[in-house]
Amino acid sequence: MSYRYDNDLEFLGKCTNEELRDLFTLLTSDPKDNSERITSSLTTSDEYKKYGSDYSKYWQRIAEELQLYGGNTFANIFRGSTGVLYREILEDVAKGLKVTYAKYSSTQEIEDAVIEKILSDVFSKMSEEEIKEFFSEISEEDDVLKRTISSYDTNNVPWRKISMSLVRQILKAGGFATYRLSLIAVNFIWKKLFGKGLSLAMNRGLTKMIGNLLSGPIALILNAWIVADIAGPATRVTVPAVMLVAALRKKKMQNL
Repeated sequence: MSYRYDNDLEFLGKCTNEELRDLFTLLTSDPKDNSERITSSLTTSDEYKKYGSDYSKYWQRIAEELQLYGGNTFANIFRGSTGVLYREILEDVAKGLKVTYAKYSSTQEIEDAVIEKILSDVFSKMSEEEIKEFFSEISEEDDVLKRTISSYDTNNVPWRKISMSLVRQILKAGGFATYRLSLIAVNFIWKKLFGKGLSLAMNRGLTKMIGNLLSGPIALILNAWIVADIAGPATRVTVPAVMLVAALRKKKMQNL
């Protein structure tokens, strides 16, 4: 195994099999049609043969596979078949999505900027009423989020104008609302690329909410949504992987 110690990925060692399942699936096959990725060596590894779906037993090997996807194939050969650190993968994704961030931003700050970009792109295709319904949906059964939204004069200020301010406030606040928002963003990407949401199990309320958001009018918006080029073999892995890692990081930071 040639996993490079990566402080930004070490938290994966605290993730459950269920939490790692989508990342494993993404790295080994295309979730859209379950076709095997020919560039993946994870399913032929000794760790997979020994532990199978007990992903937490070999999380470092899964993290290594992500590092390898982040590096150029030929460059990996000269590195001794090692990939790149997560930070480099994240910055490449941010660049591809045309996300701006300060040079010395933390990893979490860049992840938040990527989440903001994804949601901003989606909001740009939504009507005022659809944006209002979005925030109404995500604040259901969340009194803290309801109070945050009520602090804005939504009767006189367009939802489109306050939407990203609300997103940034939610991301900075921490807690369940922050995890919820990041999970919505990664599900949007999953739906766009693979035609379905994550398999990650959530509580009943969150499952229902995300199901509602991925169907109806917003589903049509996602189908027509044109984001920065994420159609290439590598970016179809690294973009959703970064989004998923960001969501899982928030979940672990909030002890959810």
